[in-house]
Amino acid sequence: MSTVMINVVDTQGNPAMRRVRLHRMDTGAVIGEGVSNGLGRCSISVDYAGQAYAVVLDDRAGVVEEMKIRRVVL
Repeated sequence: MSTVMINVVDTQGNPAMRRVRLHRMDTGAVIGEGVSNGLGRCSISVDYAGQAYAVVLDDRAGVVEEMKIRRVVL
């Protein structure tokens, strides 16, 4: 089992609570999901080894931000 730690910030660079989804690079399948805490930290544990990418979604109602994508190797 691998654990991915992702730090999430808003457009001003402040820690933010957001939904984060982890996808396999080869198929795009979702392999894990989590929500960052008030310090902007998100931990996702997965049973997968290989290349993946994390998508940080803009969950706040009424606020539209660019989705952020980060590449990770598990």
